[in-house]
Amino acid sequence: MTTPILKQWQECKEQHPDKLILFRVGDFIEAFGKDAETLAKELDLSLTLQRNWTKAESGHSIRETTKMTGFPAKSLETNLKALLAKGFKVALCEEVKG
Repeated sequence: MTTPILKQWQECKEQHPDKLILFRVGDFIEAFGKDAETLAKELDLSLTLQRNWTKAESGHSIRETTKMTGFPAKSLETNLKALLAKGFKVALCEEVKG
């Protein structure tokens, strides 16, 4: 089990496995997992860990950890240009609230 935003991100990543997925969440652009590692390295951003408690099928609580990074949406154009100049393919996705 995962959070709704991570589920949406994973669906986008499955549709575009060859691209960095930049996920707009309000006023921020976020990336998760390996994409977060790449984004942090290439744009000199801090890499953080998101920790969530979820229920496993067995009923026990488990702790999930996901790497993440991001930047303010107002700097999207600058960061997008930098990534494209380095040869990355990028997909920009919007959070869909259910």
